[in-house]
Amino acid sequence: MPDDRGSDKHGPMLDDAMRSEVDSELRSGHSSRMHEWREAEPEGDDQAPAFPRGGPQPGSSEGLTPADVEFRSQLARHLDRSTFPADRNALARGLVAHHAPDPLVQAVRGLRRGRTYRNVDEAARAILHPKG
Repeated sequence: MPDDRGSDKHGPMLDDAMRSEVDSELRSGHSSRMHEWREAEPEGDDQAPAFPRGGPQPGSSEGLTPADVEFRSQLARHLDRSTFPADRNALARGLVAHHAPDPLVQAVRGLRRGRTYRNVDEAARAILHPKG
């Protein structure tokens, strides 16, 4: 029977020993490392923040309605990243190979000929907003 306190992998005694190793650091709110060089370095002035603020983020749904986002998700669910870059025929073949619903395949077949799409977002936007 698994231990309700946490891991059933180590056992209660080892769980307690492991917890006590980090307990002081967790309570203090700062590192308890003896050597400063072992600390993670903060961002430098010449580095971009790990999570930039403001502006559209990669993969964001800016300019898309919730229905558009759902359509893009459906498209991504049935296409591999290795499919891209691809034209409309390659996208349709990928969808058929992954047993995508017929309306999705038909939407892709309606894309303009001669254009190559670099990723799912480009293909979805071309289907959803053909004039743009």
